[in-house]
Amino acid sequence: MDGAVVDAERGVFRNRAFLALWAAQILSQVAANAITFALIVLVGELTKSNTSSSILILLAIVPAVGLGIVAGVIVDRSDRKRVLVVTNALRAVAVLPLLFFGESVPTAYAVNFLVAAISTFFVPAESATIPAIVRKKDLLIANSLFTFTFNGAFLVGFIIVAPILIAVFGYQVLFTIIAAMFAGAAVLCLTVPD
Repeated sequence: MDGAVVDAERGVFRNRAFLALWAAQILSQVAANAITFALIVLVGELTKSNTSSSILILLAIVPAVGLGIVAGVIVDRSDRKRVLVVTNALRAVAVLPLLFFGESVPTAYAVNFLVAAISTFFVPAESATIPAIVRKKDLLIANSLFTFTFNGAFLVGFIIVAPILIAVFGYQVLFTIIAAMFAGAAVLCLTVPD
């Protein structure tokens, strides 16, 4: 391995702010993918309808399309650390109706829409924070790790965590763990410098 790459990796892995943000990304991305999988399966089980599952997926896409540009502008004018903390905390709260009101199609739709809408603000805040907390020479490695994690979290959340937890423990345990993951990400983001 090239000596410069090794030095850059060490620099990123010694950066506590980066490690906190990266750990928050891991938790929040795995949680977001796990909730998506769980809600698709739940709606499919409850309705036996492909149309209902399609509506669920549509409810995850609409916020990104409708709020994407606005979210970027709001994040640019806001304290990014606060956005990271608040969006993760709100996503944790958004999952709670599944625990308190039960597993129903309307609740699944509402939770899915809320998590997607809140995530629209989280993603640009996270992306804009990376260059502010890592050295310029470490930026390529940092961005590469975030891209790897983004894609790996799909595998872990959507294909491993959610299916296994649903099969072994059921939806309520999974939803509790997902809420805790979002809350944990919020706590980690508190340690990121302003």
